Amino acid sequence: MSEQLATLWGWLAEGPAAAPVALPWLAHLVALTSAGMVLEALVLTAWHRRTGAGLPPRTLLPTLVAGGGLMGALLAALTDGPPACLLALFALSGVAHVVDMRRRWQTGHGGKA
Repeated sequence: MSEQLATLWGWLAEGPAAAPVALPWLAHLVALTSAGMVLEALVLTAWHRRTGAGLPPRTLLPTLVAGGGLMGALLAALTDGPPACLLALFALSGVAHVVDMRRRWQTGHGGKA
C-alpha cells in the first residue's frame, strides 16, 4: 500500500503528465463512497417520509448532488474518462452548489458571523 501512496503522491507533485491511467484501489474507493452517498440519500428521504424528522428531500438534494458531482468528476478523472464528462460533472456540481447556497441564504439557514 505504501508504494501505491508514493505513486499517488508523485502524481500530485508532478502533475497530470506523470499520472497513471488509473489507480484501481482509489477508483474503487471513490465508487464505493459514491454508492454510500446514494444510500444515505435514500435512507434520509425514507426517514423523513416516515417520521417527518430531519431535512426534507428538497433541502437535502442540492447538497448531495453537489457532492456527488464532485465525486463523479474525481471518478471520471481517475478512470481516464472523457473531458466532456468531467466538465459536465463539474458544471452539475457547481449549479447544485449555487442552488443550495441560494436556498440557505434566502431562508436564513446560513449562520451569521
